[in-house]
Amino acid sequence: MSCLLNKEAQTALRGMVANDLYTRAKNETPVVLEDYVKEVYDFVKTQSDNEALAVDAARLVPTMVKQIGVLKPEFYTALEKNTPDIELDAVKLSKTFDKSVDAVREV
Repeated sequence: MSCLLNKEAQTALRGMVANDLYTRAKNETPVVLEDYVKEVYDFVKTQSDNEALAVDAARLVPTMVKQIGVLKPEFYTALEKNTPDIELDAVKLSKTFDKSVDAVREV
């Protein structure tokens, strides 16, 4: 599936996701990944006024969570203290979004 976000935008988004979720973990705030995907969608839509771009950004969030967790295991360790199923949630959402872009809009 093609993506409207260029490599630079994807890198910035990955950094934002890592920082946001790690901060929540450090503050002992549980993460509901579907809610965070919606936050990313709303943020990008507000900043760009481009729904397709917002959908693409939101669609990438679960995959980015998985990537960050593989590259930095301490990321998952921190998140799992308050959100024990974060890794499973990321896998499930990623598969759901791969099957249907409309699923992103339904979150």
